Amino acid sequence: MVLGALAAAAALFVGLVLLQPVPGLTPEVERHIAETGVSNPVTAVLLDYRAYDTLMELLIVVLALLAAEPLAPRIAARAPLAGPVVVGGIGALAPALAVLGGYVLWIGATAPGGALQAAALWAAALILLETVGRGLVPRATNHAAGLSAIGVAVFFGAGLGAVAFTGMPLDWPAKHAGAIILGIEVAAAAALALGLAALFRAGTAAP
Repeated sequence: MVLGALAAAAALFVGLVLLQPVPGLTPEVERHIAETGVSNPVTAVLLDYRAYDTLMELLIVVLALLAAEPLAPRIAARAPLAGPVVVGGIGALAPALAVLGGYVLWIGATAPGGALQAAALWAAALILLETVGRGLVPRATNHAAGLSAIGVAVFFGAGLGAVAFTGMPLDWPAKHAGAIILGIEVAAAAALALGLAALFRAGTAAP
């Protein structure tokens, strides 16, 4: 087994050394990026070139929320943290995270950022508020899934609406692509943040 593993590793190493570099799809992305309404290639790929994949990934979060309720272990939630330092600190940090998330979401069209990064920051703010007893997320994950599904519905509705302009679903008209992508990212970020915060607490009962 050891000799076989070494032989496989050696073959892989030789293959990687001898492998000729290929241009990939980068030239195509750069050639048509103006049609997507954004200048950040990552956002263009996620919300235009492969928007179908991103829509399915958002749907997976909703399905995970539906599965979390019956599958998560039933445990009692810890009592909220108390004390002026922790409560005051989280009270100041949560709004800052919310604003930072909004900024990261806004710049995603032109620089690194976007819905996923904003969702992570917003989810962190929601989780911090939960630790001091100021939770904003529905306790039942199926209720959170219903709210998160709104983000999927916005994405899906925009994709279907694109047919009227381009003849293809999820193919945004170039003139309005930037605004459409921003709207989708706002809905997706809110849905993901709610979903991540709800999954963090899945299975716990009120203290």
